Amino acid sequence: MRKKKEILKIKLEKVYSPPTPERKGEFLQNLSYPQISFWEFLRIQAFYIGKLVWAGNIFLFCAGVFLGKFLMEKGFSGGMLAAFCAVLPFVVALLAGEVSKSTRFGMQELELSARYRMEQVMLARMFLLSGAATLLILGGCIFISWNSMVGMLPCIFYLTVPLLLNAVSSLWICRRIPSLEIRDVSLGISAGMAGLQIFAMERMAWMYEKAYLIFWVGMLLVLTVVLTRQVKQYRTNLEGYVWN
Repeated sequence: MRKKKEILKIKLEKVYSPPTPERKGEFLQNLSYPQISFWEFLRIQAFYIGKLVWAGNIFLFCAGVFLGKFLMEKGFSGGMLAAFCAVLPFVVALLAGEVSKSTRFGMQELELSARYRMEQVMLARMFLLSGAATLLILGGCIFISWNSMVGMLPCIFYLTVPLLLNAVSSLWICRRIPSLEIRDVSLGISAGMAGLQIFAMERMAWMYEKAYLIFWVGMLLVLTVVLTRQVKQYRTNLEGYVWN
């Protein structure tokens, strides 16, 4: 059935093929419309990201600080590190919810007809929210180094690996089962990882010793490569997913 549709589409294109446009390049060069820089484009997109998403990032940071203080008061020396490792993966759920917003609310066709391609808009918002996640990681590292003997550099690996693992797992599951909503999948994985991180810090503290830092570095590199490939695939198929 799908093959017949493709054949019909090709035949219709041949029958109703439009004439070749004349002087198209010259027309586009002479067309005057307001130009904006890349940073201006990012600034505009930042206002289109929901206020609850920005507030959610701030809430997660505060939750990491207060949960860490609570665990340390209960005698858990690695409480601050465990708290931020448990909380930060929820940032991926916020990012996924924002990126999939147009699909959830049925705004794909409208966004595809806008001046900037949907691909550009989604990548710009991913860039902004990834920047916010980076600030959360750095802020978490500062609080952890203040309240424990763990240095800044190891903290970056300890906090980034769970976040990337959540992102990779969510994208992989949603590509295998398209009917699932990536925001819900990411939220479920974040909840599972939160408990797992606290358990690992309490029962498997040896994983966070300097001798095993190479393991975290390797995990970070592998997850970064896998996530980069998945984002490229998402970018390539974005409009195809929308129309199909």
